[in-house]
Amino acid sequence: MEDTTQTAQTPTEQEPAIPAAAAQAQTMQELISSGVEIKVLKPGDMVEGTLISVGKNEVYVDLEGYGVGVVRGRELYDDEATLASLKAGDKIFVSVVEPENKEGIVELSLRQAGQERVWQTLRQKLENKEVIRTKILEANKGGLMVEINNVMGFLPVSQLSLDHYPRVEDGDKGKILAALNQYVGQMFDVQIITADSDEEKLIVSEK
Repeated sequence: MEDTTQTAQTPTEQEPAIPAAAAQAQTMQELISSGVEIKVLKPGDMVEGTLISVGKNEVYVDLEGYGVGVVRGRELYDDEATLASLKAGDKIFVSVVEPENKEGIVELSLRQAGQERVWQTLRQKLENKEVIRTKILEANKGGLMVEINNVMGFLPVSQLSLDHYPRVEDGDKGKILAALNQYVGQMFDVQIITADSDEEKLIVSEK
């Protein structure tokens, strides 16, 4: 009768086990060698994603290259006004709270990304050359201050229309300021010419 009993390998005959971290490192090295772009998220990163679904307790976001993220809990109640206007397919900015939770999903924040959403809207207005009607809040020797989407903006004297440009013969700064002060409280039609969120710089023009 044929002996079908298998001989057990001794510990010295077994192939050495590769630690998970080392195996992952090898895989990452292969990816790097192949030229594949590796994207790694960290807490505080601001990323743009596409809404997959908007529920009462959870909002899922496709992070386009980073996987799937979720906004849940208090985050939803802190930003109900924004959530009410969102629907699947919308592009939104979110902030990373935890790169990977126990479910392997990125934990996200809408509240922390709120300011970036405002700047995104301002940049869209810039790209679309949208005419914005805004109130003049105050004047200084360099120009006029306005507010758009709760962001303070600056309308330099050089960007005023001919109708509003202060004509002061001797260039006296005091007289220029007095001329500009008469516009405080009035409504001007302007266009955004600079919207820089990194420097928090919003500049508008009447021209």
